[in-house]
Amino acid sequence: MQKISFVIPCYRSEHTLAAVHEELTATMQTLTQYDYEVVLINDCSPDDTIGTIRRLVAADAHVQGVDLAKNFGQHAALMAGFHQCTGDIIVCLDDDGQTPANEVGKLLNKINEGYDVVYASYDNKRQAGWRNLGSWVNSKMTEVMLGKPPELATLPPGGSSWTKCCGTSIATPTSSGWCCAPPSALPMCRCITAPGRRDAPATPSASC
Repeated sequence: MQKISFVIPCYRSEHTLAAVHEELTATMQTLTQYDYEVVLINDCSPDDTIGTIRRLVAADAHVQGVDLAKNFGQHAALMAGFHQCTGDIIVCLDDDGQTPANEVGKLLNKINEGYDVVYASYDNKRQAGWRNLGSWVNSKMTEVMLGKPPELATLPPGGSSWTKCCGTSIATPTSSGWCCAPPSALPMCRCITAPGRRDAPATPSASC
Protein backbone atom coordinates (compact mmCIF):
# COMPACT_ATOMS: atom_id res chain seq x y z
CA MET A 1 0.00 0.00 0.00
CA GLN A 2 1.40 3.38 -1.01
CA LYS A 3 1.65 6.09 1.60
CA ILE A 4 0.78 9.71 0.89
CA SER A 5 2.50 12.47 2.86
CA PHE A 6 0.57 15.73 3.02
CA VAL A 7 2.98 18.53 3.86
CA ILE A 8 1.34 21.76 5.04
CA PRO A 9 3.35 24.84 6.08
CA CYS A 10 1.35 26.78 8.66
CA TYR A 11 1.35 30.48 9.51
CA ARG A 12 -1.49 32.38 11.17
CA SER A 13 -3.75 29.39 10.60
CA GLU A 14 -5.09 28.58 14.05
CA HIS A 15 -8.66 29.11 12.75
CA THR A 16 -8.32 27.34 9.39
CA LEU A 17 -6.29 24.19 10.09
CA ALA A 18 -9.17 22.27 11.65
CA ALA A 19 -11.26 22.65 8.49
CA VAL A 20 -8.34 21.64 6.27
CA HIS A 21 -7.76 18.56 8.43
CA GLU A 22 -11.46 17.67 8.34
CA GLU A 23 -11.60 17.93 4.55
CA LEU A 24 -8.40 15.94 4.18
CA THR A 25 -9.62 13.20 6.50
CA ALA A 26 -12.94 12.92 4.65
CA THR A 27 -11.10 12.73 1.32
CA MET A 28 -8.72 9.98 2.43
CA GLN A 29 -11.65 7.93 3.74
CA THR A 30 -12.71 7.62 0.10
CA LEU A 31 -9.19 6.66 -1.03
CA THR A 32 -8.82 3.53 1.05
CA GLN A 33 -6.11 2.11 -1.23
CA TYR A 34 -3.65 4.58 0.33
CA ASP A 35 -2.16 5.04 3.76
CA TYR A 36 -1.37 8.63 4.64
CA GLU A 37 0.21 11.06 7.06
CA VAL A 38 -0.23 14.80 7.56
CA VAL A 39 2.85 16.86 8.45
CA LEU A 40 1.97 20.31 9.82
CA ILE A 41 4.89 22.75 10.08
CA ASN A 42 4.41 25.75 12.34
CA ASP A 43 6.55 28.53 10.83
CA CYS A 44 6.84 30.32 14.19
CA SER A 45 3.36 31.76 13.80
CA PRO A 46 2.53 34.59 16.26
CA ASP A 47 -0.98 33.25 16.92
CA ASP A 48 -1.93 29.89 18.46
CA THR A 49 -1.27 27.84 15.33
CA ILE A 50 1.02 25.56 17.33
CA GLY A 51 -1.80 24.97 19.81
CA THR A 52 -4.12 23.90 16.99
CA ILE A 53 -1.41 21.58 15.64
CA ARG A 54 -0.92 20.01 19.06
CA ARG A 55 -4.67 19.36 19.39
CA LEU A 56 -4.81 17.74 15.94
CA VAL A 57 -1.76 15.57 16.74
CA ALA A 58 -3.40 14.42 19.97
CA ALA A 59 -6.68 13.60 18.21
CA ASP A 60 -5.39 11.89 15.05
CA ALA A 61 -2.53 9.40 14.76
CA HIS A 62 -2.09 10.39 11.09
CA VAL A 63 -0.98 13.89 12.07
CA GLN A 64 2.46 14.99 13.20
CA GLY A 65 3.72 18.47 13.92
CA VAL A 66 6.95 20.35 13.38
CA ASP A 67 7.58 23.58 15.31
CA LEU A 68 10.24 25.83 13.79
CA ALA A 69 12.29 27.96 16.17
CA LYS A 70 11.87 31.11 14.05
CA ASN A 71 9.99 32.31 11.00
CA PHE A 72 11.95 30.89 8.06
CA GLY A 73 9.27 31.34 5.37
CA GLN A 74 7.01 29.00 3.41
CA HIS A 75 9.66 27.30 1.28
CA ALA A 76 11.91 26.52 4.23
CA ALA A 77 8.88 25.19 6.10
CA LEU A 78 8.11 22.91 3.17
CA MET A 79 11.68 21.62 3.16
CA ALA A 80 11.42 20.89 6.89
CA GLY A 81 8.27 18.91 6.16
CA PHE A 82 9.97 17.01 3.34
CA HIS A 83 12.71 15.92 5.75
CA GLN A 84 10.12 14.74 8.25
CA CYS A 85 7.69 12.85 6.00
CA THR A 86 7.93 9.13 5.24
CA GLY A 87 5.46 8.64 2.37
CA ASP A 88 5.95 7.36 -1.16
CA ILE A 89 4.18 10.40 -2.64
CA ILE A 90 4.29 13.95 -1.28
CA VAL A 91 1.36 16.33 -1.71
CA CYS A 92 1.80 19.97 -0.69
CA LEU A 93 -1.27 21.83 0.54
CA ASP A 94 -1.98 25.32 1.87
CA ASP A 95 -3.10 25.87 5.44
CA ASP A 96 -6.10 28.03 4.47
CA GLY A 97 -7.98 25.62 2.22
CA GLN A 98 -7.14 27.38 -1.07
CA THR A 99 -5.65 24.12 -2.33
CA PRO A 100 -8.69 21.86 -1.87
CA ALA A 101 -7.81 18.51 -0.37
CA ASN A 102 -10.78 16.86 -2.07
CA GLU A 103 -9.01 17.25 -5.43
CA VAL A 104 -6.05 15.10 -4.41
CA GLY A 105 -7.47 12.05 -6.18
CA LYS A 106 -6.94 13.76 -9.54
CA LEU A 107 -3.28 14.35 -8.75
CA LEU A 108 -2.77 10.76 -7.60
CA ASN A 109 -4.42 9.44 -10.76
CA LYS A 110 -1.81 11.24 -12.87
CA ILE A 111 1.02 9.93 -10.68
CA ASN A 112 -0.32 6.42 -11.23
CA GLU A 113 -0.22 7.03 -15.00
CA GLY A 114 3.55 7.29 -14.67
CA TYR A 115 4.26 10.98 -14.17
CA ASP A 116 7.01 11.96 -11.74
CA VAL A 117 5.51 15.36 -10.87
CA VAL A 118 1.95 16.65 -11.09
CA TYR A 119 0.84 20.21 -10.39
CA ALA A 120 -2.54 21.91 -10.29
CA SER A 121 -3.57 25.25 -11.72
CA TYR A 122 -6.52 27.41 -10.74
CA ASP A 123 -9.17 29.22 -12.73
CA ASN A 124 -9.51 31.74 -9.89
CA LYS A 125 -7.32 32.51 -6.89
CA ARG A 126 -8.68 34.18 -3.79
CA GLN A 127 -5.61 36.17 -2.91
CA ALA A 128 -4.22 39.68 -3.01
CA GLY A 129 -2.86 41.19 -6.20
CA TRP A 130 0.70 41.22 -4.87
CA ARG A 131 0.52 37.44 -4.47
CA ASN A 132 -0.63 37.09 -8.08
CA LEU A 133 2.43 39.14 -9.03
CA GLY A 134 4.56 36.77 -6.99
CA SER A 135 3.06 33.80 -8.87
CA TRP A 136 3.93 35.46 -12.17
CA VAL A 137 7.53 36.04 -11.02
CA ASN A 138 7.74 32.41 -9.90
CA SER A 139 6.55 31.27 -13.33
CA LYS A 140 9.23 33.35 -15.03
CA MET A 141 11.87 31.91 -12.73
CA THR A 142 10.90 28.35 -13.71
CA GLU A 143 11.33 29.34 -17.35
CA VAL A 144 14.87 30.57 -16.69
CA MET A 145 16.05 28.04 -14.10
CA LEU A 146 14.15 24.87 -15.09
CA GLY A 147 13.67 25.43 -18.80
CA LYS A 148 9.88 25.50 -18.73
CA PRO A 149 8.62 26.52 -22.18
CA PRO A 150 7.55 30.20 -21.99
CA GLU A 151 4.50 29.49 -24.14
CA LEU A 152 3.19 26.89 -21.69
CA ALA A 153 -0.23 28.03 -20.48
CA THR A 154 -3.32 26.40 -19.05
CA LEU A 155 -6.18 25.81 -21.44
CA PRO A 156 -9.50 27.52 -20.62
CA PRO A 157 -12.23 25.65 -18.68
CA GLY A 158 -14.01 23.13 -20.87
CA GLY A 159 -10.92 22.52 -22.99
CA SER A 160 -8.36 19.77 -22.77
CA SER A 161 -7.00 18.82 -19.38
CA TRP A 162 -3.50 19.08 -20.84
CA THR A 163 -1.53 22.27 -21.26
CA LYS A 164 -0.98 24.11 -24.49
CA CYS A 165 2.22 24.88 -26.36
CA CYS A 166 3.70 24.61 -29.84
CA GLY A 167 0.84 26.44 -31.53
CA THR A 168 -1.98 23.94 -31.87
CA SER A 169 -0.29 21.09 -30.07
CA ILE A 170 -0.75 20.08 -26.46
CA ALA A 171 2.05 19.51 -24.00
CA THR A 172 2.85 17.73 -20.78
CA PRO A 173 6.20 17.10 -19.05
CA THR A 174 7.57 13.60 -19.48
CA SER A 175 10.79 11.87 -18.46
CA SER A 176 12.26 12.71 -21.84
CA GLY A 177 11.09 16.30 -22.11
CA TRP A 178 8.02 18.37 -22.83
CA CYS A 179 5.82 16.16 -24.99
CA CYS A 180 3.44 18.06 -27.25
CA ALA A 181 0.77 15.39 -27.07
CA PRO A 182 -0.69 12.95 -24.55
CA PRO A 183 1.73 10.18 -23.49
CA SER A 184 0.10 7.79 -25.97
CA ALA A 185 1.11 9.93 -28.97
CA LEU A 186 3.96 9.07 -31.32
CA PRO A 187 7.50 10.18 -30.33
CA MET A 188 7.60 12.50 -33.36
CA CYS A 189 5.14 14.73 -31.55
CA ARG A 190 7.76 15.66 -28.98
CA CYS A 191 8.73 19.18 -29.95
CA ILE A 192 10.48 20.57 -26.87
CA THR A 193 13.05 18.75 -24.77
CA ALA A 194 13.82 19.47 -21.15
CA PRO A 195 17.19 20.89 -20.01
CA GLY A 196 19.85 18.20 -19.83
CA ARG A 197 17.90 15.94 -22.16
CA ARG A 198 18.96 17.34 -25.52
CA ASP A 199 19.42 13.84 -26.92
CA ALA A 200 15.75 13.72 -27.92
CA PRO A 201 15.26 15.31 -31.36
CA ALA A 202 13.34 18.56 -31.36
CA THR A 203 11.26 17.76 -34.41
CA PRO A 204 7.82 19.39 -34.47
CA SER A 205 5.49 17.54 -36.77
CA ALA A 206 2.23 18.45 -38.40
CA SER A 207 0.83 15.20 -37.03
CA CYS A 208 1.05 16.67 -33.53
